[in-house]
Amino acid sequence: MANYTVPLFVLQNERRQVYRQRKLLENLSDFEIIQNCGMPYWGVRDLIGLYSSLEGQYSTAIPLETKVLTYMSYLRSGNFQWSMGSFSGTSQKSASRIIEACTNITLDYSQGLVGYPPSIDEMNVLKQRFFTYGKLPNVIGIIDGTHVLIKAPHVDEHIYVNRKQSHSINVQVVADMDYKFLDVVAKWPGSTHDSFMWKHSSLRDRMVTGKLGAGWLIGKLKPN
Repeated sequence: MANYTVPLFVLQNERRQVYRQRKLLENLSDFEIIQNCGMPYWGVRDLIGLYSSLEGQYSTAIPLETKVLTYMSYLRSGNFQWSMGSFSGTSQKSASRIIEACTNITLDYSQGLVGYPPSIDEMNVLKQRFFTYGKLPNVIGIIDGTHVLIKAPHVDEHIYVNRKQSHSINVQVVADMDYKFLDVVAKWPGSTHDSFMWKHSSLRDRMVTGKLGAGWLIGKLKPN
C-alpha cells in the first residue's frame, strides 16, 4: 500500500488584527499638545487623574492617556469624532464612547466645583482679591459669554445659527480671580442675545433679591 503525504497549505489571505498607533503625551510635542488640547503638557497631565475611572472601561487596549487626549481634542476643536479618532489613534466608535464617558465624569465632578462661596467670610475674601488687583470695591465676579460650536441639529436648526452664521450654543460664564467658574449658563441656542440670557438667569435673580449680598459683576458692554 502506497504512502501518501498530506500537503500543508498556508492561507495567504488570513486576516490579521491591526492596532492603530495610540497617541501618548510623551510622543507629542508641546506644540501638538497645545494645538489639539488647548493647554500645555502639565495641564493635560493633571487632568488625566480626574478620568482614572476610565482605566478599565470599554477597550482595555486603549491607554487612559489616549482616552483623555481624545476627549480634550474634541473639546478643543468641536470637530467630528472621526477626526478626533485620527488624532488620538482610536476608531470613530471608540472615540464616541470615550467622549460620552468623559462628559459624564466632567458633569459629575463639576457639581462641587462651580458655585459662589456659601459663607459671608468667603464672599468677602473674593471681593478683597478683586480690590487688591484692580482697586474696585464689591466686585464678585467677571462675566462674559462665548459661543460653543455644535453640529447642526435636526430640530429647530435655525435658532442655533448665531450672527456669524455658525451653529452654536451661547454660554454665559462668571469667573473669579483664579479663573474658577462661579456660574455657568449653557442652555440657550446661538441666536439668543447675551442680554436675554442675563435677564433670564438665576444669578441675576439672586443678585436682585440680595441673596449674594452687595456686589458688582465686571463685563464687557456689547452692542444689541
